[in-house]
Amino acid sequence: MEEPATTTTSVVPPPQVTTPEAPAPPATSPPAPPLPASLPFSGTYAGIEHWSLAGQRCPHLTHHLETTWVLDDGTTLSHVADYCGVLHGDLWSGEGTFTLTGPDGTLAGSFESEAATTSSGDDYDLVIESGTGRFAGATGDCALTVHLLEVGFGAQEQSGTFLCRVAASG
Repeated sequence: MEEPATTTTSVVPPPQVTTPEAPAPPATSPPAPPLPASLPFSGTYAGIEHWSLAGQRCPHLTHHLETTWVLDDGTTLSHVADYCGVLHGDLWSGEGTFTLTGPDGTLAGSFESEAATTSSGDDYDLVIESGTGRFAGATGDCALTVHLLEVGFGAQEQSGTFLCRVAASG
């Protein structure tokens, strides 16, 4: 008896083709996220105000305030305000402009305030009228609590809290 014929088949895999990996794109910082329709932020601030009697800019009292704002998330902002003040008996009133500069933009605007000369500071609002960088075209306001401590003639410490509401343009 004859044995049946057997056939052997082998499978040869196709050759492996390798392509070199594309170089990684250069590392760049992602752009700042777009400003949401409303961006509230809050925290504390402290700094020094210098004032002088009359001057080139103001007929009665000339003020310059520099404070550091610390947001609740730890971000710091630089605040500078220049304003004129007037005394009417026991009432001080003033108005001026401010800038608030952060790592990705600046907010700017104006304010008016008044306080009894016997107070340790009265709260007031900043009106945000413009912005640059991430805050281009922004508007809004910041409500400030104010605590003053006279440290010498023409100088006082100013500190407190703030709550800002910033709206994107468009």
